[in-house]
Formats: sequence, C-alpha cells, structure tokens
Amino acid sequence: MSQRTFCVFLLLGLAAAAGCSAVEEMATGPKDVAAQVNTPLHVSMKQEFEIEVRIQNTGTKSQKLISIDVGDAYLKGVAIQRTEPAFKQSMHIPIVNMQSYEFEQTIPAGGEMVVKFLAVAVKVGDFAADVNICVNSEATCQIHPIRAVVE
Repeated sequence: MSQRTFCVFLLLGLAAAAGCSAVEEMATGPKDVAAQVNTPLHVSMKQEFEIEVRIQNTGTKSQKLISIDVGDAYLKGVAIQRTEPAFKQSMHIPIVNMQSYEFEQTIPAGGEMVVKFLAVAVKVGDFAADVNICVNSEATCQIHPIRAVVE
C-alpha cells in the first residue's frame, strides 16, 4: 500500500471516530458532480471494448478528478489496456480490493470530462464490482456498478 493510500484510510478512520463530515461526503459522493459509467454487458472472450466514464461538473467552481477505481472482482475477467486520457499512475488498494487509476485533471465549472478505458475480456464468466469516481479527494467518490458477462 502506498503512503498516499495509507494516509487516506488513516484520515478516514480518524474522521469517522471524530464524526467528521468527510465520512458523510464519502457516502453521498462529491457535490455538484454527475457521473455515468457506460460499457457493454455481454462481450466475447478476447474481445476489445470500451468503458466510458462521463463526469459532469454541474457546479460553479472547477473540480478535480482525482481517480477512478475499479473493483478487483470485475478485473478478474477484464484487463484494462490503457485509458484516454492516459492515467498518471495506477496502484492496487488491497484494503478495498480495487485498482486505482489516478488522473489529477481539472474539470471546469459547467464542464465535462470523458475517460475511456480500453479493455479486453480475458476470462469466461460473470464479473461484477463497483467503480468509484473520486473528485476533489480520495474520500469523495461516487460509486457505480459495473458488470461484464464474458462468453
């Protein structure tokens, strides 16, 4: 676990103990953000496909896409080849069983950002997990389900 990830979880634990609003915001997600995750449900083995994550800033101030995190259960059947735009770094977060793709990109007020994950189906089965879209901090994330049935 990276130092950054450890610090995030330590701060969340301390915030929870203190009753801090960061924990409430984690549960409700970032303010003034609308997000969608679009991907095909059924894919064939070795098929390349796209996962589109669309993030809209509905607020009056710029916001920052920190990361998009994909659950390990989904990644057991789907391999991420690359993203557009390219992520800055990727790391596994074992405590939450997710792969985190860090972007650190600004979304202007009233603007939109689209991130495309270029993926390939690597194992036959039904794979489902969550995608966390974290804006302004690792503690303010929208959670969206994702699923692939690989045949």
